[in-house]
Amino acid sequence: MFFPEAKDLKIKPGDIILLAFLILISIFISLYLFNKHLSTPDTVEVHHSGKLIFSFPLNKPGNYTITYNNAEVEINISEERTVKMVNSNCPLKLCTKSREISKPGENIVCLPNKIIISIKGKKDLRNVDSTSY
Repeated sequence: MFFPEAKDLKIKPGDIILLAFLILISIFISLYLFNKHLSTPDTVEVHHSGKLIFSFPLNKPGNYTITYNNAEVEINISEERTVKMVNSNCPLKLCTKSREISKPGENIVCLPNKIIISIKGKKDLRNVDSTSY
């Protein structure tokens, strides 16, 4: 044996309870992440300090400039229904280097301007292959 002191270790009831709890938590997290992507993206929401300031439909491509409380950002909605931050007046412009977003729940964040751009969607169960009860 590699560890001679390991032969004295036994599984206790608390170990089984902890293992069952961890398995349940992992199942709930995976179900949450799976269900989050069952919705179809339909709008882009722009929040400033947690307050909704603008909402755009994803089916109207183009560049949109948003100015609010000294924060100025420009976003691009493409024909493929993706959203990209094109320009911002923040100092480092890290938000403009973030990738395009296209799924509900994805965000682009500009911390200096306190701007969050997110995609929202409606539940669409037509994309589900099967459901078990």
